[in-house]
Amino acid sequence: MIAASAQNAAAFATQKDTFHKQLRAYVMIQGHGLALQDRAANIKLEARTTLLNAGNTPAHSVNFSSRLIILPAKVPEDFDFDLPQGDFDAGAMLFPHQTLTYRAWLPDLISDEELAALKRIGERTLYVYGVVRYKDIFSEEHYTNFCQFFVWDIAGNYSTVNVLRHNEYT
Repeated sequence: MIAASAQNAAAFATQKDTFHKQLRAYVMIQGHGLALQDRAANIKLEARTTLLNAGNTPAHSVNFSSRLIILPAKVPEDFDFDLPQGDFDAGAMLFPHQTLTYRAWLPDLISDEELAALKRIGERTLYVYGVVRYKDIFSEEHYTNFCQFFVWDIAGNYSTVNVLRHNEYT
């Protein structure tokens, strides 16, 4: 009787864990858009990051922080990915299969020559990195870290590529 009760308790714990994993929110980076700078209007180069809740329940207290930056082609080993973290209790709600878009800008306008150089594979590359923090319906906190760099093809179309570091999630 005790053995059967212990077996039932273990099965219930496994089932509960499985239900949590099936039901919770999973917020991921769906993609990045890019708006080129407009020197005449003083508009800086901008990355637009789209988040997707791929889970089956809402994500609460969704907070997002990112940075658009020009770095060496290979991210230095000692690069600090830390970003300012806002109040985790405040933030957006992201319903199942809904998207939100957030924006990040370069701190300054860059020369046309530097922009052209970024579009070629070279010494410097345009990166976007950041973190998404959120709570699931069970009030458990989760995060998604991301770091990608932009690459352009010969037609001028861009895409992003994940970096080996700073791409983790819970």
